[in-house]
Amino acid sequence: MTKLRVGWRWYGAVLLSVPASLILTSSALAGRGPVLPSAAVLAAYLPGLVLQMITTGLAEEPGWREFAMPRLQRRHGPVIGALILGPLGGAWHLPLFLTEWGNWMGGSWIGPMEFIATAMAISFVMTWVFNRTGESLPLAMLLHTSVNNFISLAWSSMFPSLSQGKAAHAILLTFTAAALVLLATTRGRLGGPSSAP
Repeated sequence: MTKLRVGWRWYGAVLLSVPASLILTSSALAGRGPVLPSAAVLAAYLPGLVLQMITTGLAEEPGWREFAMPRLQRRHGPVIGALILGPLGGAWHLPLFLTEWGNWMGGSWIGPMEFIATAMAISFVMTWVFNRTGESLPLAMLLHTSVNNFISLAWSSMFPSLSQGKAAHAILLTFTAAALVLLATTRGRLGGPSSAP
C-alpha cells in the first residue's frame, strides 16, 4: 500500500492513457471527436481524482489488489486470478443497480451484465499494472479511479451527443481491447507468474 516509488513514467502512463483511450473509443462510438471540456471541468479534474483516490480507491483496491490478487496469483496464476477477481469486483457493485446510479448503465438487465464483463476486462489490465509495478497498490488505485473520474467529470461534456449507456460501452470496449492485447503480448503472464506453483 505504500509502494509509491515506481517511476514517474508509470504515473504519467496511467494518468494519460486512461482518458486518451476512453476518448478514442468514445469518438469512434460518436462518429466524431470530443468537444473541449469547460474550464470548470478541467479545474475540477485533478481535485476529483484525489477525492476518488481517497474514497473509491481506498474503499476497494486494498481488498482486491493488496489482499486478494497476490493470493489468487500464487494459487492459480495471473490469468485465472484475474478471471476470479473480475466477476467478484463486478458483483460487489450490483447493489448500485438498485439505486439511481443504475440508470447510468441504461437501466435494463443488460447494464449489470455489461458491468461484470467490464470488471473482468479491467481486472486483466489492473493485474498487469499491479504486477509490472512490483505490486504498487497506489498505481492500481490510480488506474481504477482514473476511469471513474474521467467518466463522472469529463465524459458527458466531451461527448454530449452520446447517451450515458454509451459511456459504459466505451469502457467495456476500451478495456476489452487492452486486455486482449496484454494477454497476447505477455502470453498470459500479465507481468507475473505464468502459472500456479
